[in-house]
Amino acid sequence: MAFYSPNNEYLLPRPQLVGQSTEPFVRNFVYGSIYGGVISAMFSYGKRKKKKMKQQTNMYIDLMLKYIKIIIGNPLHRACKLTAFWGVVFAFGYTRSLYNSPGFLKRTDVFKPNWTREFIFYFYLFFVL
Repeated sequence: MAFYSPNNEYLLPRPQLVGQSTEPFVRNFVYGSIYGGVISAMFSYGKRKKKKMKQQTNMYIDLMLKYIKIIIGNPLHRACKLTAFWGVVFAFGYTRSLYNSPGFLKRTDVFKPNWTREFIFYFYLFFVL
């Protein structure tokens, strides 16, 4: 998982490395698009079952509702935006080669603590001070 940065070389993705990893990038984009499509379908289905609002007589509330409709837009446009957004999030988030240079190797050695030095340090830290 590339969002987990301690195992990566860079904290943020490097877009110039997309050319070296097009296959996982496209695969992750498709996975994210499927996820966003399912979420937007569930959201659209939930929106269909809404109650009718009472007619508002206040001019300011009508104007505010009009602008909210313009911002939210058509449900199809909203679903396309949500699908594309999740595709981009998955593509840049889960493509590990965007976070590492081509020759980067993770450390494979197992960390083995030096108990004699650490014991002396912690003994001095907790009991002497």
